[in-house]
Amino acid sequence: MQKPIPIADNVYFVGVNDFDTHLFEAIWPLPHAVSYDSYLILDEKTTLIDTVKGAHFSKFLDKVLALLDGRKLDYLVVNHMEPDHSGSMKILHSLYPEMKIIGNKKTMEFIKNFYHFDTESLVVADGQEVKPVDAADQGQTTPPAASGP
Repeated sequence: MQKPIPIADNVYFVGVNDFDTHLFEAIWPLPHAVSYDSYLILDEKTTLIDTVKGAHFSKFLDKVLALLDGRKLDYLVVNHMEPDHSGSMKILHSLYPEMKIIGNKKTMEFIKNFYHFDTESLVVADGQEVKPVDAADQGQTTPPAASGP
């Protein structure tokens, strides 16, 4: 298993490197692979920022589960809805149905239309900062605002 990489206190890179995809958007060559960036914040509440392409979900989930160590996942911040960032969202939601999704209004529409589920969410405006009080006592680490699908 690839190990999670500490980024800062309580913040870990849990993304995955994809050596199998050779073209980005079926146009641009990827001679050295591509990284699907995802970060897990472990605080009073747990927050995941983005997911990964669905084909790499098991590698991704291994890292997330190892860090959660039995804790539930409280929040998922969705920065945008491209499949390399959101492709594991439906499976993740099935594992953590109580997880609250943080994103903008358009993101929530995309989730409903692409992945066919409704969930409790926190809709933020472009540039709005999500304060811990907005995110039900997230803790010391403030999740970033979501800017667009």
